[in-house]
Amino acid sequence: ATRPGLEALASELVARGTPVFIADAATSTGPHALPSIECAAEIGPILAVQSAYRMISSLSVRRGFDPDRPASLSKITETL
Repeated sequence: ATRPGLEALASELVARGTPVFIADAATSTGPHALPSIECAAEIGPILAVQSAYRMISSLSVRRGFDPDRPASLSKITETL
């Protein structure tokens, strides 16, 4: 249901010169396409987010960052 609005936003951003990454099995071609598979509409957003997370993590490592130890964030896990 949100697809038309997202497509319009993506088109507007591309027109402004912003790289837009797409994770959609139906349109997964081009330089900024993320891997995706065809699935039920109810789980499509979850798979798209997972595809984006993999890309973000990979890009972070290639740029020399450790995604598990962000410079400006302290992760604390406690077991009570």
